[in-house]
Amino acid sequence: MAIEPRALWACCLFPLALAGAAAECSLPEAAHQGSCILQTVARVMTPHAQQVQALTQARVVNFPIEWMHVPKCGSSFVNSIVQIPGACTGIPPDYTYEDINSSSPLTQFQEVARQQCKDGIDADRVMHPGVEDIPGWEEGKGRFMIMLRRPEQRLLSFYYFFLQELNYTLSSDTLSKYGGCVVKTLVRKFPHPDGLSCAGDPVSDEEIAEAKERLRTGFAFIGIAEQWDLSICLFNKIFGIRRCHAAQFENTRPTNGRNSTEYDVSELGDWHDDDNEIYDLAKRLFEDKLLEYNVNNLSCQSCWQEAGLV
Repeated sequence: MAIEPRALWACCLFPLALAGAAAECSLPEAAHQGSCILQTVARVMTPHAQQVQALTQARVVNFPIEWMHVPKCGSSFVNSIVQIPGACTGIPPDYTYEDINSSSPLTQFQEVARQQCKDGIDADRVMHPGVEDIPGWEEGKGRFMIMLRRPEQRLLSFYYFFLQELNYTLSSDTLSKYGGCVVKTLVRKFPHPDGLSCAGDPVSDEEIAEAKERLRTGFAFIGIAEQWDLSICLFNKIFGIRRCHAAQFENTRPTNGRNSTEYDVSELGDWHDDDNEIYDLAKRLFEDKLLEYNVNNLSCQSCWQEAGLV
């Protein structure tokens, strides 16, 4: 019986991967050994083999994409969403919504999305509506995508970007009213009378539990803002985006008057945001996807080089 050359090559490679997995694996010790083997195999795969693997792993996208845009969690995520094959055929590869010469580029992008993305992206979700408002949880389940940020950092960013100009202070009333933003967006209806996203009564334990269940079961992608570069590398791998574009990695809305997006959380005293349980779950789900798609700092080097990051 003739042996297929590619099969012979694989048979030779696999024992080598097994032998080197323990020594080369950069994953936590608790990680499954199989994940370490996959990571080791990826290191010796040729670029062409890696591209073939990426295409075969690419997830089938159900349109329209429902972007759950949490305030101050990365508006520039839209620069990646439009790169999904078939999502926005009329938008050029290096498009960035910040190219729009407007004081409200996201509002203008909504019109671009309606014209160029058609049914690829739900343009009505570009701003910050609740999931139950647009399109409804059951209607959009499985098509949602989200970037999440450490809750206290997000709250402070929201405060300095929006609330301070409206003469709010970081009082207990303000924190109570605007905390739990992710939970509220996942389970409640908006908008609120003051027109600002996430305003409302504190969330309940039941709402937190429901929000966690929705995060587990209804999202095609979950990214972590503090690991933006790795999140975008994973995003491209999951959805079969062949090129990594510089616009995907740009911080298009940096913190006002600061060189860093890190805030001093001591300003909040002993207050903790009710979104922390959601964020912790999101990180676990994100890490599971990194293992599933064999995405790590080493495997992302070619992507980051292509985008000009390294």
